[in-house]
Amino acid sequence: PPIAYTYTATTTLKNQLKERNIKWPRGFNKSHSIHTATVKAPVAHHPTLLADAFASARGVMVLEGSAASLTALLASEAKELSDSATNTKPPDDSLPPRAVSIVGLARGPAPVAGYALLNALAHLASTGSPEVGAHDVRFAFLSGQDADEFLAARRDAMPVGTKMAPVVEPGNVSVSISWALRSGVSVVLHTRVLELESSTFAETIVESILQVATKLFEERAFLPRGSLLSARSASGEDAYVTSCVATSEAFHDLMKAPPAVRLSEYARSDSYTGPLDWSGTFVRVLPRDQQLDSPGCQHGLLVHERGRDAAVATFLGALRESEPSPLYGLRPPGDLITEQT
Repeated sequence: PPIAYTYTATTTLKNQLKERNIKWPRGFNKSHSIHTATVKAPVAHHPTLLADAFASARGVMVLEGSAASLTALLASEAKELSDSATNTKPPDDSLPPRAVSIVGLARGPAPVAGYALLNALAHLASTGSPEVGAHDVRFAFLSGQDADEFLAARRDAMPVGTKMAPVVEPGNVSVSISWALRSGVSVVLHTRVLELESSTFAETIVESILQVATKLFEERAFLPRGSLLSARSASGEDAYVTSCVATSEAFHDLMKAPPAVRLSEYARSDSYTGPLDWSGTFVRVLPRDQQLDSPGCQHGLLVHERGRDAAVATFLGALRESEPSPLYGLRPPGDLITEQT
């Protein structure tokens, strides 16, 4: 049976982490960022995938380097929205598919406005009540050529006659809001591209996003799951860096959770002074209402106070004889003598 946490896994995780600078969206001019930071990143490929998946459900997704695929982002967006429309449940306990996707698009040569848009999306994705916004709405950010190619790929999902604002100085920032609706046996993807108020302040763009999203949802008589449209804390400045650091730390803390250890009152008292010893007794401990192959089963060695080998053997023998089945565990001690044993 699987063991919830092991020191071996914790040590391996620590040895497989590296410090790296926060990665910025490719094609994005980060010269106007307030500051940067380092995060703990896995070295191996599979933990990296886990970390990326964890981050995508807690923040804004970006294409970081040349290996990142815009095609994969488009496909995953369409798949998730389609699964939401058909009420397709995940095969495990992961998050249900999100019904709305919001993609920030920084198309023009306006690095200050693009940076504010990135922070605004990160703020919306990483805040909310009771959960983070990215649990309910899918957030992504694209700039430059990636933004143009995204719009070209989503042209068929837009209303006929949709015109794109020209990319002129000082550029423009906009959002693509997509959702899917079931039509008979098929699923139809819908996308609307909405221009935002260009600003150098993330707070202003947050309000602009919420305004255009609210208007669109009211027109379509459609509301996303969760609290996207609820009030949020005022400041979203530098939210991208802050959320990247917070997500990295949350993932690392989740992976390194240590096993809980509890000593009995007797073992913590002044009466106990002897070292521990063991007599080759292997045990499996689990709640009485579970089977030995359940995930709650814990493996270990039975330890006792040195010099009490015979007393422990007698205690285990009496315990086994009193149980109605061969499956037994160490019940709470009934008196002080049993506890000391």
